[in-house]
This record gives sequence, C-alpha cells and structure tokens, in this order.
Amino acid sequence: MACSYAPERLRNDSKLLQQFPPCELPGLDDPSLCWNMYGRILEQTQQLVRFEEHLRRRGLSEDAKWMRGVIEQLMRVKLDERLRSFLDSQ
Repeated sequence: MACSYAPERLRNDSKLLQQFPPCELPGLDDPSLCWNMYGRILEQTQQLVRFEEHLRRRGLSEDAKWMRGVIEQLMRVKLDERLRSFLDSQ
C-alpha cells in the first residue's frame, strides 16, 4: 500500500487501507511489484548453471553446450573462448 508503484485504485481503496495500513516494505520498491525480483533471477540462473554442470557430468556435452547458450542469452553474456574450451573439455 505504501509503494509508489502500486496502482492508485489500490492505494486509495478504503477497505484495503483499513486492513493493510501503508508501511514501507524493504525490497518491494520496484516497478514490477515483484518481491526480490533480482534475487529470484539470480537464483534461477544459478539453477540453470547447476543443470548445465549436471549435463556435463553425465556425458551429455551437446545438451550442456545448448544449456550454456540459453544461459548466455538470458544473461546477455558471452564466455570467452578459453573458458568455453575448458568447459567443453570436461
């Protein structure tokens, strides 16, 4: 209720104001109104990296390469050739 990004219809609803008085909630002052959005993105990325490692350990190198490509696209990063070669040799 205290978030400046909350829709005005919610912030001005008298019943909601009575039940949920406005108060600052650390971590929720975000335009997406999603709690800890960056933490969630980081957690999901870490899960994808662990899954890539799992695929590599199981000998599924082509699937691991595909998963790495997905991670690179999502995170908008590109691994350098030396690191890529090291991961492919595992």
